[in-house]
Amino acid sequence: MTFKVRQTLEGWGGRARREADAHRRACRRLERLNYRIGIPTVAISSVVATTVFASLNESVSLSIKLIVGLISVAAAILSGVQTFVRPSVRAEQHRAAQIGLERIVRDIETLLALEPGAEPSDLPGSVDTLSERLAEAQKLAPMPAVRDYAPNSLMIDLHKVGTATEAATVEARAEVPGAS
Repeated sequence: MTFKVRQTLEGWGGRARREADAHRRACRRLERLNYRIGIPTVAISSVVATTVFASLNESVSLSIKLIVGLISVAAAILSGVQTFVRPSVRAEQHRAAQIGLERIVRDIETLLALEPGAEPSDLPGSVDTLSERLAEAQKLAPMPAVRDYAPNSLMIDLHKVGTATEAATVEARAEVPGAS
């Protein structure tokens, strides 16, 4: 494996590791948001339902009716926000992206750990496959928020990475003996 190929793989591994970490952070943030919205929604809806049920046989003052009405509106708003934002669905998308990127990182680390001369006979094919897997993972993954990246982490625009990945693949392929 030439220095250029090793350098390319190390770069891909570092970027994929940072992206996987950002997706892990996004997943955790969205899971917390799901609970922050979901638990109050269930609690408020339960209070409203219990209050309405309890007041069926009684005459209730106007102020109690207004309070119950406002609480039920709050529950409806929270439920609408949870449905629109879909934090649980988005968290699962980030989790899937994290897992896919971590697999790619492990494969890159495996290639880099091989002794010189022990590389697969189809090293250019392996590099191409890794490039395609990275591009596919980036295409399918939702974009993490800026706050999901670790401090001091290199920020990556995923739409530009595909182009950089393709260019690095062509460059790395040119360095591998026997590559077409």
